[in-house]
Amino acid sequence: MGALPSQALDGHGNRGCRILVMVNVTGDGAFSVNGVGVDSAPFPLAFSLDEVAGCWLVSATAAQASELADLLAAAAGLSVAVVNLATNSYVDEDFAPWPSARIAAAQGVRAEVHDFGALSDGVNVGSQGLVLRATDLPAFLDGWSPYELAFAGLSHAPSAGDLDALALTVGTTAGGDSIVANVPGATLWYSGHDDCYVWMETVDRSWAIQLLARLLALHAGSALVDGVPVEIVEPREEVVERLLAQSPHWVGVVADSTPGTLAIELSATAGRWRLGDALPEEVDRTATYDIADGDWRLSRLPLPPSGGGRARPRRG
Repeated sequence: MGALPSQALDGHGNRGCRILVMVNVTGDGAFSVNGVGVDSAPFPLAFSLDEVAGCWLVSATAAQASELADLLAAAAGLSVAVVNLATNSYVDEDFAPWPSARIAAAQGVRAEVHDFGALSDGVNVGSQGLVLRATDLPAFLDGWSPYELAFAGLSHAPSAGDLDALALTVGTTAGGDSIVANVPGATLWYSGHDDCYVWMETVDRSWAIQLLARLLALHAGSALVDGVPVEIVEPREEVVERLLAQSPHWVGVVADSTPGTLAIELSATAGRWRLGDALPEEVDRTATYDIADGDWRLSRLPLPPSGGGRARPRRG
C-alpha cells in the first residue's frame, strides 16, 4: 500500500499539466477495518493541524502505518528510530509477541538494536528499540500491522546516548507538546494506535499537508473498494490548504454520491475528534472526487445563516 509513481496528466487525460499521485487502497485498510459503535458504522475521517514550537502537529484518523509508510519514509530524513512496537501479527506458539529485532529480521530489514532498560517504563517507549534506514521503512511495514508503533525520523545516525535521550524525551513529553522540537536532529515523530489514531509531528509543513491529502484519498477509497483494490488520486495540496484556511480541525464522512463521483461531507470543529464524540450535524464543505478523471472539487463556502443567507446543510 502506498503512492504509485506520479503521472503528469491534465483534467482531460492529456500529459504534461498537473501531477497526480495515485494511492492503492485495499479492503483491509484502516477505514475499512475500523468501525464505530455496536453497529460498526464506517469510521469517520478526522484531522487537525496545530503549530507548536515551530513544529507542525497532525492528529488524525484513521490509518494503518503501512498506508502511510512511503510518505513517512520520505519525511523521516536519514534514520528511523523505533522506540515502541506492539503487534499481533508476529507471535510465538504461546502467543507471546516477537522482539522487535526478530520482526525486522523476518521482514528482511537490517536494523540496529538498542535496549532501553529502565527507560521503557515511560509512555510510548518499549523495551527494545530499533534503528533503520529511513528508506527501509516501507519494507519493514510491508504485509503486517502493528497496533502500537512510535518512531522518530532523524537527520543523522543516532548513537546509544541519542536513543536514550530520545526515549527520555518521549516518556516525559506531555500530550499536545512537541517531541520533535526537543530532540536535536529530529525531523519527524510518528505514533499510531490500534490502526486508528495517527499523531505526526514534522518540521516541514508540506509533509503535514501531504498526510492530510493521503487520508482523504484513503477515506474515499474505502467506500469504493469492493473485493479488489482501487487506485485513488490524492487531492492536490491546494484542496487541503483551502480547508485549513477555514479551520484547523475537520471531521468527514462519506455521503450519498452520484454515479461516477464520491462525496465526503466535511464539518469544521472546535477541536480534535475522538472515538465517543458525536459526529457534527452541520456540513461546512463537501469534497467531491470524480472517479473518471481523478479530480477533487470542494464546494463553495456556505452562506452565513444570518442576514437572509441560507443555513449550512445538515446530515440526515
